[in-house]
Order: sequence, then C-alpha cells, then structure tokens
Amino acid sequence: MNLKVTYNQRIFLLTTIIALVLVFIFFPKARFKSIYRENDGNFFQEIKILKDKNEDLKKEVSGLEESLGQIADQDKALSAIQDEIEKYKKLSGDSQIFGPGFTLILNRDVALSWLVDLKNKFFEYGAQAVSINGIRLTNKTSGIDSLPKGQIIINGSIIAAPYEFNVICDPEPILDILDAPSEIFDKLSAAYPDLNLKTSKKEMIYMQ
Repeated sequence: MNLKVTYNQRIFLLTTIIALVLVFIFFPKARFKSIYRENDGNFFQEIKILKDKNEDLKKEVSGLEESLGQIADQDKALSAIQDEIEKYKKLSGDSQIFGPGFTLILNRDVALSWLVDLKNKFFEYGAQAVSINGIRLTNKTSGIDSLPKGQIIINGSIIAAPYEFNVICDPEPILDILDAPSEIFDKLSAAYPDLNLKTSKKEMIYMQ
C-alpha cells in the first residue's frame, strides 16, 4: 500500500486544517458580537420604554396632586362658608346657643352709652353671643334705647340696674383684654367710682 502523501495533498490538508481553525476561532466571536449588538439594542430600547413610562407616571402623579389640591381648596371654601352661616345664625339669634363664657354684673345705673359700648366690645373681641338681663342682643335686636324718664328699653322691654351681661366666648383672652389698663372696664370704673363691677367665668351659658 502506498502511504506516501504528495506535496499537493499536504498543501490541501494544511489549508483545510487552517480553514477549520479559523472558523472555530472567528465564527463564535462574530456570533457573540451579533448577539451582543442585538441585546445591546434591546437593552437601550427597554431603558427608553421605562423612561417614557416614568415620565407618564410623573404626569399622572402631578395631575392627581393638582386635583387633590383643588378638592382641598373647595373643602376649605365650603368650610369657610359653613362657618359664616353658623356665625350669622348665632348673631341673628335664629338658633339656641350654649357654651362657656363669663358674666358681668354692674350694680348701679350707668349711662346708656356704656351699655352699648360694652356690648360692642364683647363682640369685637370674639364673643359669639351676648345677653343683658336675659335679653339676647343680636343683629335683629331693635336696639338699646332710653325713655324720657331715663329707663333703658330693649326690644320693648324695660331693664334696670343691676345690669347682668352674659357672654358666650372663650373667657380667658377677652377678660384679659377688658381688664387691661385704659380698657373699657378701667374707664367705666373711673367714670363711676362707686360702681361694683363683678365678673365671673362660667363653664356653660345657655341662650335662646
């Protein structure tokens, strides 16, 4: 048997081996690069999708926050309106009212103007309701007036000393102001040195 390999056969065999080696070396790398480029593109595409979704979510959150803000503003407006309605009801005397407060008693006659000034000061400093000798003073009250003989009349009823004011309010801050120097209690005591001006806090006062 002739086992001699010719020169041409050697060349062909060597060329085939080299070709196979090159295929094994370069084909996987080329394939890996192709897969990498494909995955790389998909990866950046996914990032873009996530970014777009994130922007959409931010817009939705912003829209919801704006809606909640509008609802809160509407609730505040409705609450303010309701507070004004309740305040008007109290001032108009359309409903019974009760709460903490204080009582002021003047043991002698004073000029009508002092009674009016006292009532105005009480409301100015935060009173919710005021009565004098059992008559509630509201924005429907016909007024405090005097008769020719000096009697004081409210809503057709004559009142006389001692004058008793009932005031529904938070008593602490109002009494602190009224008792301050040069305030109305101080001025009233100066105008009537023999006046006995007595105040007392009440846990609960009822008015019709």
